[in-house]
Amino acid sequence: MTNFGVTGALGDLILTVYDKNGSAMITNDNWADDPNAAIVQSYNLAPSSTKESTTYLQVVPSNCTAIVRGVSGATGTGLVEIYNIP
Repeated sequence: MTNFGVTGALGDLILTVYDKNGSAMITNDNWADDPNAAIVQSYNLAPSSTKESTTYLQVVPSNCTAIVRGVSGATGTGLVEIYNIP
């Protein structure tokens, strides 16, 4: 995000998605290590940095929470994008 003028952007982050009951459904640190990395790449949604987090997750319509945090307690600005892929 620093390439787009965002100051204080997290450089290394972890993504965790929780279900409506507060249980973690998936956690990802480096996107290329995700079991669904090939699917993310097939939709051309892979981040430019391997330290960014992403995942492909199929869920039934429900409330979910996505939390992005910095590795080792780092703080800063993060961005969460959610796509509905048919």
